[in-house]
Amino acid sequence: MSDLSVITLYSGSKGNSIFVKAGNTCMLFDAGLTCSALCSSLKEINIAPEEIDAVFITHEHSDHISALNVFSKRYDVPIHITEPSAAGLRCDEKKLVIHDPLYSVSLNDCEISSFITPHDSHMSVGYVVRTDYGNVGIATDLGFVPDEITETLSYCDSVVLESNHDVEMLKRGPYPPALKRRILSKYGHLSNVCCAETAAYLVTCGVKNIMLAHISEHNNTPEFAYTETRRRLDSIGYSFVNLQVASAGRITKLI
Repeated sequence: MSDLSVITLYSGSKGNSIFVKAGNTCMLFDAGLTCSALCSSLKEINIAPEEIDAVFITHEHSDHISALNVFSKRYDVPIHITEPSAAGLRCDEKKLVIHDPLYSVSLNDCEISSFITPHDSHMSVGYVVRTDYGNVGIATDLGFVPDEITETLSYCDSVVLESNHDVEMLKRGPYPPALKRRILSKYGHLSNVCCAETAAYLVTCGVKNIMLAHISEHNNTPEFAYTETRRRLDSIGYSFVNLQVASAGRITKLI
């Protein structure tokens, strides 16, 4: 494993977890599915659960926290979370490190900073991890990308970015109208087209690696997501950018 690694353990509506390793520091961003699934995924990349230095939570929806209670108790891992999200969480409070929505912490040689994302939870944040080996941005579960988030991500080398749905596929799909409106709203999820436009800007700022994440099982396909962003990057002469699509069922390495 290189000095800086970014790996999605799994990504989608059923569960989400991102592993970041910088030097000897190991971090998880979200802990969905089950503790067993999380530990099994870590084992696949030759990481023992005991090696995890901290878990950072984006928000309290179940697909991001369902493994958290068991994992934190079993392995005594500190959980960094915003105060509004912690209020909706069932977890051993002794494991929680509670922060204001905008916070920054140092973990060994890394600095982890949050930024607020527009999503319909008690509070939703993304993260930037600053390391000696490069900077990593994580922005999933957001209805749109405000300018301040684009600016924050533009200083990263690698970005995990939501590409949740194909708009027409969602409109024709099986979801009830209220749920469709929620997903399409400014506090829902990011479409393939919006993701592609954001990615196109970021690569012109120097972002070299992009992972498309949180692909909807019912309203998108990995091929649709990849094609939309790849086509947009190619159109501006950035076909050399490393573009990956996170899988719901298998580990996906960005760098």
